Amino acid sequence: MSSTPFIFRLLNPIMKSVLKSPVHSVVSRQIMIFTFNGRNSGESYSTPVSYYQENGIVVCFTHAEWWTNLVGGSKVRMLIRGEEHTGTAIPICEDREKKILGLGKLLTAVPNDARFYDVKIDQQGNLDQGDLEHAIDNATMIEVSLDSSS
Repeated sequence: MSSTPFIFRLLNPIMKSVLKSPVHSVVSRQIMIFTFNGRNSGESYSTPVSYYQENGIVVCFTHAEWWTNLVGGSKVRMLIRGEEHTGTAIPICEDREKKILGLGKLLTAVPNDARFYDVKIDQQGNLDQGDLEHAIDNATMIEVSLDSSS
């Protein structure tokens, strides 16, 4: 049984189609297609994920178990704003402070995702720090160092 919530199993194929289309700019500032290979199968998998980009690093989070394919560093491809990029992805599991900071940046960049993490945002746009600290317990941060040719 998939650990991906039913709504995402419905929406992900639609989102991938939009992100690959000429109208990708409607969503591609906040959502990319993340492609990786299965560790055991070698099969290629793609999933849309929210992201932010900072200083040659792309950061995303997941609640699903696919991140285990990236342990030890893994080459990945990303479709960001209609352009292909490659890089090396590393899951961040243990560094709580880094995950809190990263999730805060992601939810600041993509505030609509706060509901998926049960993080409240006040009228001034401030994220609830306690909610952030709780949210990272069930999410894995993924940092991708972009290849220089990307």
